[in-house]
Parts: sequence; structure tokens; C-alpha cells
Amino acid sequence: MRPEPVLRVVRIPLYWVIVGVFLTVASPILSVMASVNIAERNSEQIILQREKQREAARQEARSITCAFLTASLDAYEETPPVTPTGRNLRQKYVDLYEYTGCQPPRK
Repeated sequence: MRPEPVLRVVRIPLYWVIVGVFLTVASPILSVMASVNIAERNSEQIILQREKQREAARQEARSITCAFLTASLDAYEETPPVTPTGRNLRQKYVDLYEYTGCQPPRK
């Protein structure tokens, strides 16, 4: 006959069970909260970066428009238009020049 195996009882204090369960539950929750926080900050940075790029593109387009209108108005000053259509076109260029905020102001 074989002897019966000896059963050993391991006793874990209740404190360690509570700590283990808490860490098992809290760790993924804290990880998700941190990931969400990082994602929100990244999205805010991307939005700010896009706004800066949009503003830079707007300024570049404005400078190109001002350069075109300045060149057109300079050409009309060198040789003033003699027809009513030419005078109307020059006036439209002056209006656009003022509307876009080009400097210096023209009459």
C-alpha cells in the first residue's frame, strides 16, 4: 500500500489578496486612462499645427495676390486706360487691392 500524499495548505493573508485584486483591476483602467489622455493631447497638437499651416498658406496666398494686384496697378499707372472698360477694370483692381488689405493704400 502506498502512503497518502501529504497535503500542504498555503495561507495567504487577506491583505495580499485585496492588493492583488486591486492591482489586477486598476492597472488596465489606469493604462486606458493614460492612453486616452495622450491621444487627446496629440489631437490638440495636430489641430494647432493644422491651424498654423492654414494661416501660413493664407498669408502666402495674400502676398501673391498683393504682388499681382500691385503689378497690375503699376502697369495701369504707367499707361492709364482710355476706355471705360479699362477704367472699370482698374477700379476693380483698386477695390480688390483695398479688400485684401494690401499696403500701401492706393486711390
